[in-house]
Amino acid sequence: MDQSHWSDEKKEIIRKLSIGEKILYDLPKKLKADKDVVMAAVTQDGYALQCAAEELKGDREVVLAAVTHNGQNGRALKYAAEELKGDREFMLAAVTQDVRALEYAAEELKGDKEVVLTAGVCAGSNESEWLGSSVRLER
Repeated sequence: MDQSHWSDEKKEIIRKLSIGEKILYDLPKKLKADKDVVMAAVTQDGYALQCAAEELKGDREVVLAAVTHNGQNGRALKYAAEELKGDREFMLAAVTQDVRALEYAAEELKGDKEVVLTAGVCAGSNESEWLGSSVRLER
């Protein structure tokens, strides 16, 4: 990432976000719409996605970074744009990172056998509550 054109203020904000400071919540709208700033935030705290500008909540790279932060945070999808929640390829990538992403998938994808199998969900598991009944696996 070329940082040569960044202001000193932006560099400092990204530095703070990169070490885990949860300052995105307090930043001006302009910075919440800055992809570099938001990426620094969501890679440390997937839930920071809730503070991002709406257009970034629909950005595949940003949302997938939120889902994969620190290994797993599928519940960050709660704040993602609806079109991503209904995008089969995106959801396949998301559930591969964290099965909990399935909770926020569009209803038709909760009944998609490949999505469910990719998530590794078996009947009787805690995750089965949000699965489409047509896909529940036999024991």
